[in-house]
Amino acid sequence: VSQTTIEQSDETSTGTPENSPTDSPSETPTQTDIPEPELTDRVDLKWLFESDQSPIPTVTRDSVLVGDDSGKLRSLDRTDGTVRWTKEIASRSQMEIAGGPVVRDGSVFTGTASGMVAALDYSSGVVRWSTETSARLFDPPIVHGETVYVVGIDGEIAALDPAKGTLRWTEQATAFAQSFVSGDPAITDERIFLTIEGAGMVTARRLDNWDMSWRQKVGSTTSTVTDGSRVFFGTENGVRAVEAATGETVWDYDITASPTQLSTVEGGVVCAGFG
Repeated sequence: VSQTTIEQSDETSTGTPENSPTDSPSETPTQTDIPEPELTDRVDLKWLFESDQSPIPTVTRDSVLVGDDSGKLRSLDRTDGTVRWTKEIASRSQMEIAGGPVVRDGSVFTGTASGMVAALDYSSGVVRWSTETSARLFDPPIVHGETVYVVGIDGEIAALDPAKGTLRWTEQATAFAQSFVSGDPAITDERIFLTIEGAGMVTARRLDNWDMSWRQKVGSTTSTVTDGSRVFFGTENGVRAVEAATGETVWDYDITASPTQLSTVEGGVVCAGFG
């Protein structure tokens, strides 16, 4: 597995979305090489939590929150791995917890593959609310502003109140045959940016009325990330940056390979993993 960091600079673009002009101003990223880390024998194991249920951890300031295939969510002490609390969110019939839990304002938000979404007290594990949705969840909830969003692999998207779990609205993200929504979608105050596998499509929809702002057919794609004004995603040949509002291509970074994952955007740098 290799990692590439892409720094943004003002040059020439090689790609254009469906609904943007071909003579738009654009940029080309530059590559910064990262030296391979040296492996040493100075790493000591502090503690070990063992499970046969495929745990997915989320690390916080003082805890490690772990959801697993059995439908249980645990809070472990970050210092020594002691179990602080355990809560069964779903039974076997409701399937496993979807991705790592999300922490926000003293609450832990999680979901299950069957579509249940729940909020727990961070300190005690007490369930504050749980809501059933029809979305098939493989990724954790997204907490943005005053809304909790869940995105199902079947394209079902639901918005919930973070305090009470009240369902605000549900929408369908894809009408493409034999396609599904993959990866963690990027989101801003106005739009959500979705990867539609099977159709090889990235789409942007407004959160206030669900109108489609733009879409691009790019072949193989990864999850989307955003810095607020631009959206970044993988293509069949590398990484593309577009304007969040219009989908106008800003730059393409061609590496003749499709990235397996993009990391969050920070300090003007996009990190892409190629496997």
